Amino acid sequence: MPKRRFRVLAVGTHPVQYQVPIFRRMAAREDLDLQVAYCTLRGAEAAHDPEFGATVKWDVPLLDGYSWVHVPNGGSGAETFFGLCNWGLWSVIRDRHFDAVLCYASYTRATFWIAYFAAKFSRAAFLFGTDTVTLSPLDGRMWKKRIKRVAWPVLFGLADQVIVPSSGTRDLMRSLGARQDEILLKVGIPRAMPFLFASLKIAISLAFVGTVISETVASNDGIGFLMMSASSSFNVPLVFAGVFVIAVMAVAAYGVCSLVEQRMIHWAFRTHQ
Repeated sequence: MPKRRFRVLAVGTHPVQYQVPIFRRMAAREDLDLQVAYCTLRGAEAAHDPEFGATVKWDVPLLDGYSWVHVPNGGSGAETFFGLCNWGLWSVIRDRHFDAVLCYASYTRATFWIAYFAAKFSRAAFLFGTDTVTLSPLDGRMWKKRIKRVAWPVLFGLADQVIVPSSGTRDLMRSLGARQDEILLKVGIPRAMPFLFASLKIAISLAFVGTVISETVASNDGIGFLMMSASSSFNVPLVFAGVFVIAVMAVAAYGVCSLVEQRMIHWAFRTHQ
């Protein structure tokens, strides 16, 4: 039986030399169907880089080893809200039915919000994070710090899962008023839920086997005792009837767990083909 592959769209502002190896490793995984959507091809093609203040084109391959698509930027390209405005992301996300959208664009760009609302309308999980460890703005305008203190808890609440790559970022979330239990509920538990349900579906099926074995050894009642009694009297049809009932109960329990799993973590499933 082929393994189910999660369809993931990574939204990147442009090809980044230290990020591309991560995309290649993700694309090599058998359980991921990765697509990268670039808002610009700056870096892979010669273009002005505002961080370096010069025209930059990296001398290493940035577009090999993974599937990618260029979504044209309808914005001005400036470091403003509408400077990065990729309206084509809406149709990419809506039409291709991804399980999750991983957004690397900043929330201060229109592209972030286009990806967010497209993911929500498509019932795809929306993931983003931050690697910052302080509220202090880079430009020194401290009024931004007060706005961030109010806005960031609301912003992080929009994500289906927040990516917190370091203990410093975790401490920052705590400084914004997030309690340990909130971080656990918003970050830790969502990450663990697919593994929890995978283990539960296996365990609940094996539980019936353990129950029947215990009934054959130390019980005067139950399906296991009935099968042992039937076996000792060479009543083969009754033995197979017991096996059939156990199988039906195990499959039913497995199905119930699967339904609960799909309701609780629908973002982990491909709902469209």
